Amino acid sequence: MGLWDQVKQQASSLGTKAAEKTQELRLQSEINDLKSQISAKQTNLGVLIYQMYKEDRGNYDALLPICHEIDELEKEIAEIEQKIAELRAKPGRCPKCGHNNVSNARFCANCGTSLQEAQEAPVIEATAETKVNVCPQCNTEQPEDAKFCTQCGYKLA
Repeated sequence: MGLWDQVKQQASSLGTKAAEKTQELRLQSEINDLKSQISAKQTNLGVLIYQMYKEDRGNYDALLPICHEIDELEKEIAEIEQKIAELRAKPGRCPKCGHNNVSNARFCANCGTSLQEAQEAPVIEATAETKVNVCPQCNTEQPEDAKFCTQCGYKLA
């Protein structure tokens, strides 16, 4: 792989990571907005409770709609947090350095960190653009730019 190809690959990788981070930040912003709405509704709820106390009214039915709205907002937050967790936990994505490995890699090709879900050895097909090497430790095929074996974690030259 030539220098120019490596530069293009790195730029593409950075663009993908930036897009993923932008999406994550957008989702986090939605969560913050929902939390602000919850806070405002909780404040209104407190005001209503205090008014009921002062007026010696024990009918709390007026509070239920606000409580249900708060519950719905909390459900939305949970759904968005699940989306963020899915973004962060892509198959093959290294939890340490964020490198996108093949989905069935056991170790990160960039930093050698063990990936939590160990799977069967990958079948990497060589194309005109992708050259493969073989790990001397476990004899599995590795991408040319891999610094560590994706199956056994052996440091490649």
